Amino acid sequence: RARADLAEGALFFCMRSCEMSKTSNDEQRTRPIRACDVYFRKEGLIIPHNSPRLDEATHVTIVFGIQKCDEIDEPVTQDRTSDPELCPVRAWIRIIRRLRSIPKYNPSWPVFTYHNGTSISHIKSSEIRLDIRVVVDIMGEAILGFTSKDVGTHSIRAGGAMMLYLA
Repeated sequence: RARADLAEGALFFCMRSCEMSKTSNDEQRTRPIRACDVYFRKEGLIIPHNSPRLDEATHVTIVFGIQKCDEIDEPVTQDRTSDPELCPVRAWIRIIRRLRSIPKYNPSWPVFTYHNGTSISHIKSSEIRLDIRVVVDIMGEAILGFTSKDVGTHSIRAGGAMMLYLA
């Protein structure tokens, strides 16, 4: 569920895989999204992550740190959707609540931090890529027009861009 929430949340922001999952590249310039980079609002007012009214948020803003394009601390906001399954606000609420449930939670942790029941680990981009490919295999080439060999974590970024275009 944690990987699905990250993929859904990343889709609406056309995120790079290194922003929402642990990659093998230790020399990346892009800073991963941290819990403290995520803000929720209702009627212009920030709703704290620990608020019992977090579900009432109508907007989510993510402050993107250092980017490959040299942009620094760029805020991007998405609105709540009426779709019962795809909503950036609800996805990011689930992500933040998952993080806050981890023992010794720290808001500077990257959003891909995960507690497996005994220890803290990270959700890897290779796991997200496998999830995407499994879904593509289940849906099939006849429906999608492509195979699992044609997709990867960059498909989240490209799919988000296509979603924006179609909207």
